[in-house]
Amino acid sequence: MFYNDWLMYDLSTTEMMIKDYPYKDYNPTTYQDALIRQCKAIAENFKPAIFVSGGVDSHAAALGFKWADVGADFVHIRNSFNGHICEVEWEFTKAFAKKHDIDLKVIDMNYTQDSLRDFMMESEYFEDGKGSGSVFTSAGMNKYMEKYDGHPVGTDGHFRFENEGNIHRGVFKKPGLVFGTQHHVAAHTGHEYDNWGSPIILMPYYAPYLFQYFEFKHRTTPELKILNNMESKILIYHELGIQLRPKLSNYEFLDMDNDYRSLSVVDLSNDHSEFARYERGPNVIVKAMGFEGEEAEELVSLKMKKQKGEGETRRVVLYEFEDLETDKYLNISGDNHGMEKSFGSHNTRC
Repeated sequence: MFYNDWLMYDLSTTEMMIKDYPYKDYNPTTYQDALIRQCKAIAENFKPAIFVSGGVDSHAAALGFKWADVGADFVHIRNSFNGHICEVEWEFTKAFAKKHDIDLKVIDMNYTQDSLRDFMMESEYFEDGKGSGSVFTSAGMNKYMEKYDGHPVGTDGHFRFENEGNIHRGVFKKPGLVFGTQHHVAAHTGHEYDNWGSPIILMPYYAPYLFQYFEFKHRTTPELKILNNMESKILIYHELGIQLRPKLSNYEFLDMDNDYRSLSVVDLSNDHSEFARYERGPNVIVKAMGFEGEEAEELVSLKMKKQKGEGETRRVVLYEFEDLETDKYLNISGDNHGMEKSFGSHNTRC
């Protein structure tokens, strides 16, 4: 289950119910406070092992566990392909750990073309819409659990602020639809997971504190209401002081053609276009597996169709409110909430 059953999930039907949102007795104040509350909620029921990549979402979560002081393990999965790692990710991870005096447990995962082929087929990567980086994260978590007793905690940076005229929404992806991708559902429900995945807790979903803080900022920050889509990670840069960086997705260690030190785009809206990525994950993986020509095209096409189909069913609106001002940015009154509703107060099913 999720913390105090604020979120209910039936894995057999993929039906999710927002049961208790927002917490009436919680008044968000700072990002740091929301992080600490979120991490302490997890630590009430699990010994947390937070997995730290080179990305800002995992760095924010790691700071939360550091501040919460709950005895968490801090773990980095260092993937390599024929000895090649993603140096950019490793450098950002090392710099973060050093700055905040975090003792990292490093799990080395080494792949060759043959072992990569075997792994991708065993994990049924092309059979559903699981993320291209998620398969490698899950494998690394399994290796961690062979040696240590912490419960894997991961992050998800896809909560976003949607703005359509004067209508504003907080939106997240429904977790757990792809069983091989979001195994935290299994961790909370006791449902058995498959033989290659790991029972990961996705930290932002476990309790509603972070989401409630995001809603508070969305309602009170004019700049968050301008763009059509903006991920909540913008708050990490602004409020936690973590340095700007391109979006990495945990498959870049397979990419032998591109220099990620030259990728200078900061992705604030989960943009998978050529402007924010050198290559999509399926393209990189299929090439590293040694496939070429029509066979490669067929595998990439199959994977992209799976991801697109499942992605369309995962959008969940957590809250919605309306600004009554004609100009949301220049003419803001003292109360800019307008008409509003939080869907969780009505036991919304998704």
